[in-house]
This record gives sequence, structure tokens and C-alpha cells, in this order.
Amino acid sequence: MVLYDPEGQEAWNGNFRVIVMARARLEDELGADAMLGEVGWSWLTDALTAEEAGYHSLSGTVTRVLSETFGGLELRGGEVEIEIRASWTPTSNDLAPHLRAWALLTCQAAGLPPIPDNVAPLNRRR
Repeated sequence: MVLYDPEGQEAWNGNFRVIVMARARLEDELGADAMLGEVGWSWLTDALTAEEAGYHSLSGTVTRVLSETFGGLELRGGEVEIEIRASWTPTSNDLAPHLRAWALLTCQAAGLPPIPDNVAPLNRRR
């Protein structure tokens, strides 16, 4: 989500505010990892850096959800999820790098491997 106020917002320290959320199901053993929150946050900061998305006033949370089911839901078993919620103020009006960073964050949360250095992605032809 992108918020915009042409007169600017003091709390944002700018005219735009980008708000993102990513959620992913993880392997059960990762639920007990003390570094899970920091790893999830690094997915976001690394994506912003990789896409050269200039920003400031970054804030957010990384939530770990451990679910156990009982009764009629026992067929589902336990689940571990991570949820990343964040917002930041872009340093320019070019929001394309921020969209690419969000896409990269969702790919990382989904477990997609990064594109190797010796591989070029195919661009769509118009």
C-alpha cells in the first residue's frame, strides 16, 4: 500500500509512506529459532538495499506464529508462520524500486531461491 499526502505528513517525514506485509509458512523447527525475527527483518532490509530503494523512517514488526490444533482440527497438525509488517518513507518520488523490493521480499518469504549471478531473467516483450 502506498499512502500519499501532497502537503506531507510530519509523522512520515515526507509525502509518501510505503506499507507492506508478507506472511510465510515455515518448517516446524524454525519456530524455536531465536534469530527468526532478525532473519525476517533482514529479508526486508536486504531487499530494499538490493533494489536501491532509498528510504528513511523504517519501522515494523516480525511476528512468529506457532499454532497447535486440537479436536476436529488435529488433521492439520502444527504450523509455524512468520509475518513481516513494515512501513517506510521513500527518499524520492520514484516508487518502482520499492515495488521491486516488496516483490523480492515476498519471493524470499515464499522460499524462492535468488537468481544466480550467472543467470539473466527474461524480460517480457510488449
